[in-house]
Amino acid sequence: MSFAGYFLKSNGKKIPMKYISLKSYKTIPDRQQDLDPYRDTDGYLNRKILPHKVTTIEFSTPYMHLADKMALQALLPSRAKLTLEFWNEETNAYQTGDFYIPDVTYNVYRVEGTDILYMPIAYQFIQY
Repeated sequence: MSFAGYFLKSNGKKIPMKYISLKSYKTIPDRQQDLDPYRDTDGYLNRKILPHKVTTIEFSTPYMHLADKMALQALLPSRAKLTLEFWNEETNAYQTGDFYIPDVTYNVYRVEGTDILYMPIAYQFIQY
């Protein structure tokens, strides 16, 4: 499948591009995992590369009002485990995997009456 104009779907729903600051979007696709790597007495690295590869996705939002922040949060209902369809830059195809989101920091830029304007919010998605 070719690129369809979005980077992420969360539980089948596209994360709108308006929530992603494109200059901040970055991925580390298909990272290899090792099981107990070590250097032998001659200094050679011995690796047992595991078959499961993991992807990390990071982006920041633009400045956001409270309603947009809440809409994005509704698309990410659980930080503990989330199924994402994502554009894999290594394979140039969409792929599905389970991810978690580490702690998110929210910085307020200003309060406008009953609204809050947030500074860019950084998200990181780490595949299980």
